[in-house]
Amino acid sequence: EPKVGSDDEALEMIRVVTAMRRTAGRDFLVFGRMLAPSAVRKIRTMDWQFAGQSHHIPAVFHSAWQAPDGRFAVTLANWTNQRQRVTLQDARFGKDVLEHTFAKCTVTKRVNGRRESRGVTLPPLSMVLVEDRKKDEARSF
Repeated sequence: EPKVGSDDEALEMIRVVTAMRRTAGRDFLVFGRMLAPSAVRKIRTMDWQFAGQSHHIPAVFHSAWQAPDGRFAVTLANWTNQRQRVTLQDARFGKDVLEHTFAKCTVTKRVNGRRESRGVTLPPLSMVLVEDRKKDEARSF
């Protein structure tokens, strides 16, 4: 029965989620709306047994969002204490994309070039917001 998770790890996830909601994710997670999910591939499944029951949970959870101004983003959450690498596929991304990583430290990087498929690395106990910088007024609500 391997030990999975701890109170300290749970508090760290609350900290990174709050940091994302207060900054780069605010327009999406607070004021936006959830959309149909993106295709995220290569997500590991965490397996363990506890109290005679088997548990099988994805290591990374994800959701797609639209800001009120029409921008599109995908959030990815790694609740494990291991680095995770996934492949994000979505035709809704344009050429100008920002990737915000919320973990022990926060990092934002610009990812240029239109790609419907992109690899995303999530540090342990982290969240990543992949944001399309293009505003599409036709999609706004």
